Formats: sequence, C-alpha cells, structure tokens
Amino acid sequence: LHFYDTARINGGVLTARAILTQKLPLLQLIIYAVAKITPSIIALRITLAALAMLTSLAAYALAARIFDHATGLIFAILLATNPIFIALSIMPDQEVLFIGLAFAGLVCHLRNTTRSDRVGAAVAFNLACLTRYEGWLLVGILTALAFIDERAHGGVRRGVRAAASLASRYGAGAVGWLIFLAFAARTQILLNRPTPPLALTKRIAHYCYQVGWQTGNPLLVPLAVVGLALSWSNRQGRAAHRIVLSFLVAVLALAFFANPYSTANLRQTFIPVICVLFYAAFALTAVAKRAVTHWHLDRWAGGKASALAVAVGLSAVVSLLVTVRLVGGLANVFDVRAPYGVGCWFGTLSIDRKARARIVTLADNNLQMVVIAVHAGVPFERIGSLSAGLPSDATHVVYIPQEGTTLSPQAEILREHLEDGS
Repeated sequence: LHFYDTARINGGVLTARAILTQKLPLLQLIIYAVAKITPSIIALRITLAALAMLTSLAAYALAARIFDHATGLIFAILLATNPIFIALSIMPDQEVLFIGLAFAGLVCHLRNTTRSDRVGAAVAFNLACLTRYEGWLLVGILTALAFIDERAHGGVRRGVRAAASLASRYGAGAVGWLIFLAFAARTQILLNRPTPPLALTKRIAHYCYQVGWQTGNPLLVPLAVVGLALSWSNRQGRAAHRIVLSFLVAVLALAFFANPYSTANLRQTFIPVICVLFYAAFALTAVAKRAVTHWHLDRWAGGKASALAVAVGLSAVVSLLVTVRLVGGLANVFDVRAPYGVGCWFGTLSIDRKARARIVTLADNNLQMVVIAVHAGVPFERIGSLSAGLPSDATHVVYIPQEGTTLSPQAEILREHLEDGS
C-alpha cells in the first residue's frame, strides 16, 4: 500500500526520491525494489513474510543469548503466532523489520567478542535507525548506558570516549538521515502536541487495553510480570534486562507524552507487546522446569520437553484463534472488501481490455483506488478520481457508496446520469 500511496502522492510518478521523503527509507526502498521487479502483490507479501521469518530467528537468538535455548524457542513461537505480528507481517509496515534489526543488533552487542560482532551490531543498529525512529531511542539508551558503565570504571573522560565511540558506530544512519532531511528533502519531523492530564489518563487506559488483547492470550501479561521478576533476580543477566527495560520505558514515554500515534493505530503498542512475549516466554520455561521437577517428570525420557511443548502449544493455539478473528475482521472491513470485489471483477477482463482500462472513481478515496489497482492488476496511473477531471479515454466509472462520503457536484451529476442511463 505504501508503494501505491507514494505513487498517488506524486501524481502517479514513482521515484526513489519520493519514496525517501515519505517515511524512513529502508522498508520503502525494499518495497521499491520489489515493485521494480514485479508489480505482483503476492511477491511483495512473500518478501514481507521472509522478513518476518528472519525476525523470528533473531528473536530466538536474543532470548537464547539472554536466557537459554528453551526460552528462545518459546519466544520465537509466541512471536510467530502473535496476532498483531502476523497481521503486520503481510503489510508494508516497518515494525516487524525494525524489531528484527533491533534483536540482531542486541545479540551482537551483548556478545561483543569478535570484530564480526561489532560490525554486525553497527550494521543492524544503523539499519534500525533507518526503519523506525524508535531505533534512535535505542541507540541513545545504549550510548547513555555505555557512558554510565565506563565512568564507573575509569571516570568521566573514559565514559565520554566510550559513549562517543558507540554513538558514532551505531547512530551514523540517524545522523545521515537528518542531514538528508535538512538539505535534500527540506522537511522536518513533527510530533503531536502533548495531551492534557485527563486525555493522558484515557490514553494510558486505552494503551493497556490494546496491549492486553494484542498479546493473543490474557494469561501472558501476568506471566510476563513473573518472568521479569525471576529474570531480574539473576544478576548475570541484569545488563541485558537494563537495556530492554530502559527501551520499554522510553517507548512508553514517547507514546504517552510526545503523543505521536492515534489511539486507533494498532501498531502503537507493538513494542510493549513484544516485551510481554519476551518475559512471558521465560516464565513459561521456568514454570515448565519446576513442574518437571515437582512431578518427577525428569525421570521420564522427554518429560521436560513434553511439559514445555504442552505449555507453548496451548498458548500458541489461543494466539492463533485471536489472529484468525483479527485478520478476518480487518479483511472484512467495508473500505477494503468493497474495492477488493471491484478489483477482482476487473481481473476477469481480457488482457487487451485490461491494458486499455482507464478507471475513474466518483469518490476521492485513495484507499479505494489503491485496493482496486492491486487486485485488478491495473497500473495505478490508470486509476484516478473525478476530482482530477474526467479523462477523455475513461472506460469505466466506479462508485462505491459509503456512509459519510460526500460527492462533489460534478461527481453527483455523473452518478445521476449513470443511474438513469443518460
């Protein structure tokens, strides 16, 4: 959708410069590259699904690094069956790619034993900074923690050197993007105004509700609290948890006080949901291990693995049921379902007729035109609204009645002529 939306914004002419000035560039460039190879929506979805698969692998690697391999496997399974993760994995939104890059960067950063680890962390974090602005927060947190740790060992000067070195390695992508915005795009980043206290209270309540249902299983939230308590009691892993929790606090502060998201945006709670799954996975592992010991299942070959499989399997089934309802409900929204049906009808036309098709929509609704283009297989520049004028070579006029939509006087006249056959 972002690919076609950018084409619409730029009058039907898609350019790399136009892609870059709309959002942070990494995913946009991936979509741009895929679209240059083939306009097939299936190819784009396969690409996005492959990115989601790699993100699941990075999730396993991070949890295995901080906890153990069993927790890594459970975390990857909980993530791969999570309703909001699955929904975003087939849409051109940046969250899934960002989380995968952040996980990969943290794995290399925490390991930090070889030159390849340092290079891998730098590459992953710089790409994350070009995917979502939360990547800038994460680099800032890592920089601050590097200063605190090194100052405790060697004073302020050593702390400043360590922080400057880390910031230059991990944050070059963010600096480059700011330079691009200042000199090439000449645009600026704007956040919404802070919300007043009463609205803030409502926002927090709505945010917590979103996190609750997006986890896919209400029991995962209290399990995450248990997992956090258990993990914090282990001093060896506190450095990693300090990064995760600092990042979570920063994301929540951004959501509540900078107010960059609409409360209707389902993606606003994605990162907290990931943190819930992360600590819930550790709690599930710990509970399963204690159950094995308590019931003496360790005497039975495969008892430990079976207990983990049952716990994860039940949670995954619940999450998948929520996912089916979510994706099915979103697909059945009138704004998508109606133009999808129209697009499928155009897909039945012969190749010659489809090539000559020039579609005009009476309502100036960009989403309708996007969906029709995708499923009709008609180039987006061959679709436009009547607000841009009636082309002389127009072959089809589409009107999808929708509550709250007001047609222009010209569109209303054309609709009446079409209905009475004149």
